[in-house]
Amino acid sequence: MNLKAKGKNKTPIILIAGAIVVLLAATVIVISLFSINKTTVNKEEFDKKVDQLEKYTDSGKWDDATKLANEILDMNPEKSTKVDVYWELALCQSYQKKFDKAIEYANTILKLDTPSGHFLLGLIYSDTKDYEKAKYEFKYASMTGPSYKQQADEQIAALDKLIAANK
Repeated sequence: MNLKAKGKNKTPIILIAGAIVVLLAATVIVISLFSINKTTVNKEEFDKKVDQLEKYTDSGKWDDATKLANEILDMNPEKSTKVDVYWELALCQSYQKKFDKAIEYANTILKLDTPSGHFLLGLIYSDTKDYEKAKYEFKYASMTGPSYKQQADEQIAALDKLIAANK
């Protein structure tokens, strides 16, 4: 008799465990759906903010650009957005002749997107008139990513002409 009683007690436990598993799976699915929707909204929000950031940079509103860039970075955007934001921060610093800070931002990009980081460093070193370092960075941008090959090669050719003209 005791064996039958024990077997009957296990059935409700198995049903309860099964129900818990189903509820957990449903919870995971619902959370995933909300996360996907939130990511889409955030991407749109990031895009708007990055557009505004570029406008601030282009119009010389360095403080506004820096404040907005830091706000975007605090939102923990995806890698490509981080690259865009650090690029704008580097431009802001470079336009203000704050090349050390611009190089710092470019080095941050280098860790996220190697070709972009090298290309931006090449541009910054060109601005500082350190043409040999600029050529070095453009060569690396050309070698590490096809997206910059043509632009980097053009920059190197222009630097070679500039160096030859200054001799």
